[in-house]
Amino acid sequence: MPIHFTCPHCGVAAEVDQRFAGETGPCANCGKAITIPGNGADRSFVLRGRTVTTSLIVLSAAVLFVMLLVIVGAVAIWWPAASSARNAALRAQCSNNLKQIALAMINYEVANGSFPPAYLPDKHGKPMHSWRVLLLPYLEQQDLHDRYRFDEPWDGANNRKITDLAIGLYQCPSQPAGNGSDTNYVMIVGPHTISKGAESRKITEITDGLANTIMIVEVADSGIPWAEPRDLQFNRLSFKINGAKCKEVSSYHPPGANAAFCDGSVRLLKNGTNPQLVKAMATIDGGESATEEK
Repeated sequence: MPIHFTCPHCGVAAEVDQRFAGETGPCANCGKAITIPGNGADRSFVLRGRTVTTSLIVLSAAVLFVMLLVIVGAVAIWWPAASSARNAALRAQCSNNLKQIALAMINYEVANGSFPPAYLPDKHGKPMHSWRVLLLPYLEQQDLHDRYRFDEPWDGANNRKITDLAIGLYQCPSQPAGNGSDTNYVMIVGPHTISKGAESRKITEITDGLANTIMIVEVADSGIPWAEPRDLQFNRLSFKINGAKCKEVSSYHPPGANAAFCDGSVRLLKNGTNPQLVKAMATIDGGESATEEK
């Protein structure tokens, strides 16, 4: 393999067999003594007529390495801040969804004299239609409500054309993609909650105070289609925030889970909130203190 180099005196390019690397002799053009490169620390390489030393290559590599470290460091600083800002924005959007649902519940109460029941039953008492269907006209979804048939179950042949649709207002934006028709917003159902099931609650029955009583809670990975008459059962809850997905008040918001109250407000119930406090807020007439601990 030949060695390519240029004469340092006359600049003429030449090549010799690599066996002569390190030897000294006269330049064939100018006759001055030159040393064939190849075995020393000052070894050079000729690239398209230009001589590039190894020290320059090492320097370039060092500069690129430093630049890479700077870029990685910048990303390491920026990424947590960007992630935190995105989580806050999604949590705010979820809170806005709940505010609109709470306002619709209040408007329903004004129009009908009571909040919607958790479900409408069939003739055998089995849950047939969800409160989320009853609320459609108050969420600017009158067309869907008009097309919905109350003479067949929520998942009947005709109703599935509607209930298979996704309704963004019933979904938390932090929820990872799954079944598009599932909801993240449910009632807590029980004898002393916002709904006993098929019976409606009047606003005068909420003696613990509207601002102290939970109306709707958030549930991550609920697996509940928005039109299905299914919610959380009071007597099956531990009332731990984010204690378990699908079965408890939970979310994909790092600090906690959102809940709408009967006065239309929405609050973030933080992880670690005393379960007894959450339980007290879920009842309408327990007389418990619903003051959050400091």
